[in-house]
Amino acid sequence: MIEHKMMWAGYCLQKEANSIKGGGNREIRFHALFVLLEHPQYGHILFDTGYGSYFYEATEVFPYSVYARVTPVFINEEDTAKSQLLKLGIKPEDVSYIIISHFHADHIGGLRDFPEAKFVCLESAYQAINKRTGIMALREGFLPKLLPDDFSDRVMFLREKTFSDEFCPFTYYYDVFGDKSILAFALSGHASGQIGILSGKRFFVADACYHSDAYRKMLPPPLMVRMLLGSNREYLRMLSILHAFYQKHPDIEIIPSHCNEVVRKYA
Repeated sequence: MIEHKMMWAGYCLQKEANSIKGGGNREIRFHALFVLLEHPQYGHILFDTGYGSYFYEATEVFPYSVYARVTPVFINEEDTAKSQLLKLGIKPEDVSYIIISHFHADHIGGLRDFPEAKFVCLESAYQAINKRTGIMALREGFLPKLLPDDFSDRVMFLREKTFSDEFCPFTYYYDVFGDKSILAFALSGHASGQIGILSGKRFFVADACYHSDAYRKMLPPPLMVRMLLGSNREYLRMLSILHAFYQKHPDIEIIPSHCNEVVRKYA
């Protein structure tokens, strides 16, 4: 039995209208979710890390400074994943694996804080940002300084698919540890190679949508936002799949990484 603890490391500010159809012009906080999973064999595992204090260093110079101007980020050292885990008695070197949904700064901002962790992701997600710098990196929402120098030595790519209609309309999944405790699903659209994970009755869907009402009511963000990162067509296709999954599996809770409804419920 896997135990989950949801936490948030920092937040950014954006207008609500940029994240969901029909949203208002007020600025709202988009908290950066990370999840601590306790595995009986592999110990402490993270799904993403939220923002980290490295964000400010990584955005000091142009063109990466554009990221910080367009997306105002707020993260204190005590709010980082590392600091929050230390308060729980978990040292950085005790984290064995970090499952990376995708390589945007609000999901990988704390990777450098965990020197012993192995990284798990889709190879397509890594290849989308590998060796990209400058404007090309910025177009992918990627800040190169956030990756540990030895990332390529520590990464493990998900490869073996299990084809099944158990989680229809998804047709396949990746069994991360081979025991069905954590299943990864391809959720491309927002970012190349994005994944979400299903553990128990919780489905963490990263940025496949920003709000819970988005998958419930099929309310995507505006076209311009969808076009800035990823693929508009693929984003809409994936949102449709999540909507169908929600209808077919009402016993499974779908958890977007930035939904304030989720923050109010679990923070």
